[in-house]
Amino acid sequence: MNNNKTLLLGSGYSLSKLALICDKNNILLTTRSSEKKQKFIKKGFNVELLDIKRFDDVKSFFDEFNKFELIIDSIPPVDNELGVKKNLVNTLKDYPLKRYFYLSTTGVYGKTDGLLTTEKTERTPISERGQRRLDTENLLLNSLNCSVTNFRLPGIYGPGRGTGIALKNKRYPYIENGSRWSNRVHVDDIVGVLKKSISITEELPTFLNLCDSHPTLTKDVVKFYCEKFNLELPKSISYKEAEEKGYQSLLANHKVSNELLLKTLNYQFKYPSYIEGAGTEYE
Repeated sequence: MNNNKTLLLGSGYSLSKLALICDKNNILLTTRSSEKKQKFIKKGFNVELLDIKRFDDVKSFFDEFNKFELIIDSIPPVDNELGVKKNLVNTLKDYPLKRYFYLSTTGVYGKTDGLLTTEKTERTPISERGQRRLDTENLLLNSLNCSVTNFRLPGIYGPGRGTGIALKNKRYPYIENGSRWSNRVHVDDIVGVLKKSISITEELPTFLNLCDSHPTLTKDVVKFYCEKFNLELPKSISYKEAEEKGYQSLLANHKVSNELLLKTLNYQFKYPSYIEGAGTEYE
């Protein structure tokens, strides 16, 4: 097991699906859940328990597993996010790591002007979650002695998750009649991009927007779903009400460009827009 070259730090929605299409002999997954560990083991995966909030456990883990060339980090923001990541970085600073992929968020941009956002756009988060992601991006770039790529993801959808599920369950936060631009990516395309990135030997850009090719006004997405699947149009809520309900991460309003990703990886999206992906939530 010590010969694994790629560590999937976290085994949530996206990385658990990535693991399914990778060489099982080349990856190691981590999880905080003993139950989840057993499920992965039954599927033939190499998996270990690791909670990066337990500082001593992090050191002992990397002392034991000391041959990773690539780490893909999908662990979401937690309380004391920066302190947790600093401990991880300090543990890895003398580690013979070649590459580090961090799954960040387009929420680091924090734009509300409806304009196009690229990797060069100034980062001014408007949510605490976005700020935590930004802090982590900066920490990784300034502290690790290896190539770092921050994949910035918008809203993720796929089986069991996304707009279709929220509308069906009547829990969709329809803010100001859907007048904001929305951006999304299907989990299959996250997996596809990461798989291709793993296989590329040359250094990748520091930042890549991992989103589909068609930013769309929210009202158009919602209308399409409601008509296609005979769903009820959600009641609109105001900007103020959205703030009060803690929907800060949904208050951004910008069109995220994936041009650099397409140019760098020559990747063909399986679901280039919400139209192709609509309904996969119900699979």
